[in-house]
Amino acid sequence: MRKSLFGWIFILFLGLHAALLLSQRLFPFVDLPNHLAEAAIVRHYHGDNLFAQFYHVRPLFGPNALHLLFISSPLFPSVEAANRIYLALYAVLLPLTVLLIIRKLGGNRWFALLTFPVLYHHSVHFGFMSYTGAVAVVLLLFYVSLYHFERPRWWTRPAILVLLLGSFIGHGLTAWFAPGLFLFMAMARRGWSRALLADAALALPLLALNVAWWNLSYAPLEGQPSLGQFLADYYTRVYVPTLADRRGLFYDATAQVFPSPWGSLVSALISTLILFLCLFFGARSWRALRPSVHPGAAAVWVLAVFALFCSLVLPPKIPDGVYVHQRFPIFFFLAVILLGSLRNPPGIPPWKTYIMVGLAAAHLLLWRDHLAAFDRDAQEFTPELFAGVPRDEPLAAMITDNRFEAWRAYRHFPNYFTVWRRGVATSMIVEYSFGFVTRKVGRDRFPAYLDWTPGNDVYDGRYEGMNYLLLRGPEPEEFAPYRDGYRTFRRAGEWTILEAVRSGGECAPVDSPAGAR
Repeated sequence: MRKSLFGWIFILFLGLHAALLLSQRLFPFVDLPNHLAEAAIVRHYHGDNLFAQFYHVRPLFGPNALHLLFISSPLFPSVEAANRIYLALYAVLLPLTVLLIIRKLGGNRWFALLTFPVLYHHSVHFGFMSYTGAVAVVLLLFYVSLYHFERPRWWTRPAILVLLLGSFIGHGLTAWFAPGLFLFMAMARRGWSRALLADAALALPLLALNVAWWNLSYAPLEGQPSLGQFLADYYTRVYVPTLADRRGLFYDATAQVFPSPWGSLVSALISTLILFLCLFFGARSWRALRPSVHPGAAAVWVLAVFALFCSLVLPPKIPDGVYVHQRFPIFFFLAVILLGSLRNPPGIPPWKTYIMVGLAAAHLLLWRDHLAAFDRDAQEFTPELFAGVPRDEPLAAMITDNRFEAWRAYRHFPNYFTVWRRGVATSMIVEYSFGFVTRKVGRDRFPAYLDWTPGNDVYDGRYEGMNYLLLRGPEPEEFAPYRDGYRTFRRAGEWTILEAVRSGGECAPVDSPAGAR
C-alpha cells in the first residue's frame, strides 16, 4: 500500500512542478533573458533583422552550449517555449534520476521526495540554465557509473562517454567536475588496478578536450590577470579571511526567494530539515555504510566529499566568471539525500514520511506563490511595450530598479526586445569571453550595457546619440543633462521608453497602455 502511495505522490509532484514551469510567462531567473536573446540571435541570424550586422556567432560547441543548443532548435515554436520545455524536463529528470539511484542502491525511495526542495537551487535562480541542465547530466553519469563499476555492460562505456561529453557542453565547471567524480568513483571501487586504468581511459578524451578548449578558446579580458595569477593571489591572501562566506553552503541549494535576512533563514531552515532527516535518527548505523560493507555507498561518499571540497575550497569567482563554489552545494545535498535513503530501510516511522511530503509540498507552494507574484509584478512587460520601436537601430536601456524580492530579476530584461521583436538591444551577452555571441561593431555604435549593479551604476553618457532608451526605476541624476533631448514614447506601469527628439516621428501619449500606439 505504501509503495503505491509513494508512486502516486512522486508522480503528482513531478507533474505539478512541470506544469508550474510550462505555464509561467516570465521567470525571475536573473541571467535567463541573456540566454534567450543569445538563442534568438543564433536561430534568426540570417533572417530579416540586423543580427548579422551587429553580432558574430561562434560554432556552438563548447562549455555552456547545452541550453543554447536546445532552445535555439527550430523544432520549437519559439525560444521561450523551448526554454519552458527545457526547465520542465530538468524538473522531471533530476528527481527521477535520484529515485533510480536510490532503487539501484537499495535505499528508501521516500527520500527521493527531498529532491524537490532543492530543485530551484542557486544556479536556477541566477539563470545559469546550461549549468542547471548539466546538474542532471552529471547525476545521470553517476547512475550509469554505478552499473559500470558493478559489472561493465555493453552499453555503459558508450553511455559514460556521451554523458561526459554532455557535461562538457553543459558548463565549464561540470566539464571538470564530472570526469573528476568518475575517476574518484573508479579509484574507490577498483583500487590501483588495471581496471582503474581502463576506466581512466574513458575520462582522458574529455580531460584533453578541456585543456585544448581552455588554451584555444579562452583569453582573459583586457586588464584581467591570468587564471594562474588570480588563483595564486586568492589562496595566499584572500581564501582564509573569507572562509566565513562559505555559510552559503547551507542555503545556496535551496535558493532564497525572500529578501534577506528572512530569505536566508527560510532557505537555511529547509536545508537544516533535509540534513536532519537524512543524517540523524537513521535505523542503520554509519558503520553499515562503510565501503567494505556497502560497496554502493562508497560512490555516494565520493560524491559527498568531492562536492563538499568544491564548495569549501574553490574561489567564489575567476576572471570573467562568477559564482564558482556556490554552484556545488546542490551536489552535496543530493549526496546527503542518497545517504539518508541508505540509512533508512523500508518501514521508517510515518512521521518521517509526513515531514518529507510536507516539506516538498510547502516548497512547491512557496515557489508557486513566488512565480505568481513575479507574473503580477511584470504584467505590464509585454511584447506590446516595444510596438513601434524600430528594429533598424539598437535599443539602449537603464534598469535602475532591477530587483524583485531577493534577486535582480529585471537586470537583463532589455534582451526581450531581441527575443520578441528580433531587434538589437544593449546587453551583457556580447561582453563575455566565454559567450557564443560576440560584438561585430565598436562601442561607439553599440555601447556596452549599463546593467546597474554595484560598480556599474553611474550613467556616463554612453547612450548619447541613441534614439530609444528603455527605463525602469528612477532616472539617475547623471542623466539629467541629456534628458531634454528625449520625450516619452510609451509608459506602461514601471516601464518607460524614451525617444530622442531629434529622431522625429510621432510618439504615444504619456501613460497610454502598452500597445495602444
